[in-house]
Amino acid sequence: MIELESSAAPETMGCPRCGRPLKTMRTPDTITVQSCLPCRGLWLEADEAKRVGWSEGFSHATEFSPVEWCCPRCNTAMATYFYNTGSGELTADICENCF
Repeated sequence: MIELESSAAPETMGCPRCGRPLKTMRTPDTITVQSCLPCRGLWLEADEAKRVGWSEGFSHATEFSPVEWCCPRCNTAMATYFYNTGSGELTADICENCF
């Protein structure tokens, strides 16, 4: 991924888990993601998640649990979903209001 310069980056948000500013990154296929380096998490907007095919799999969660943190966009409580991808487990914290 390529880190965008601050002048080219969209509005900076805080990480939902730790509150640190997210870094704006762009994948080689021009999908913009927000990344938290300390948490090693990624923030994708709903349209970006659809572009990488993640949103289709979210309806097949193996487990669900509420979490303590809130969405940095709308301040709604988020939920953690666990997915078995076949090659490992993916954990996704989702704002059901924004997503």
